[in-house]
Amino acid sequence: MALKQIEKDQVRAGMWIHAIKGVWFFHPFWRGKFLLEHSDDVDALRSARISGVIIDTDKGLDIKVDPPKAANQPAPPPAAAPAPQPAPPRATSRKSAKPRLAPIAPAARQKPAAPETCSMAAELGRARKTVNLARRLMSQLLKQVRSGDTIDAEKLGPLVDEIADSLSRNNSTLTSVLRLKRKDEYTYMHSVTVSALMINLARELDFSEEKVREAGMAGLLHDIGKMAIDDSILNKAGRLTDAEFASMREHPERGHSVRSVLLSAWEKML
Repeated sequence: MALKQIEKDQVRAGMWIHAIKGVWFFHPFWRGKFLLEHSDDVDALRSARISGVIIDTDKGLDIKVDPPKAANQPAPPPAAAPAPQPAPPRATSRKSAKPRLAPIAPAARQKPAAPETCSMAAELGRARKTVNLARRLMSQLLKQVRSGDTIDAEKLGPLVDEIADSLSRNNSTLTSVLRLKRKDEYTYMHSVTVSALMINLARELDFSEEKVREAGMAGLLHDIGKMAIDDSILNKAGRLTDAEFASMREHPERGHSVRSVLLSAWEKML
């Protein structure tokens, strides 16, 4: 490991980022260690409010250094043309030889193709659609939990897939878009952010894709009990009354009962 701290203006594609010097909230990259591949990601890193980055030159490129100017040297003599080769002898057999095909090696077993990555700019439109889908489904879930209606859990599985697919293409864009949630959306959109972070963490730990989806669903449902609490209590700026505090303390129990229904449906979809 050969670590070197550089200015953010010195970063370029092909560098292995070992650490980002600054508060994570002021840059769009969730992981601290990653290969910088796309020009849009380079621009995002250069424009972020950070003091610099630490690179590992054993895993990626170093800073760009202009090569020294070559001294005036005589041009090398032109290479001699290769001597002509005699034509191969023609076959003298009376029987016409049948063409022989080279043996075909058995095809190697192909591994599943890795998800195709893309830049933040290329993923931005799809990430916004995923966030809008999450906003609509989680808003519906909030209303169902508070009204006691039947909870439609079948739509949550595809939502987790959409989140996982977006993070496969670019693991920073979706989390950056999720930071733009409105104050009145915090109750349910916070869970979508946690779902994205759980998926990224599970992949960082080399979990199977099935376990990655389970981690994403766990993040989506981790705080669902709070959806049953009235907004006037959740968003209250001052101190809670005894009755309001008692209501807040009920959210783990409420969440457990809701999760039991949702996870039962989730297991049927796996």
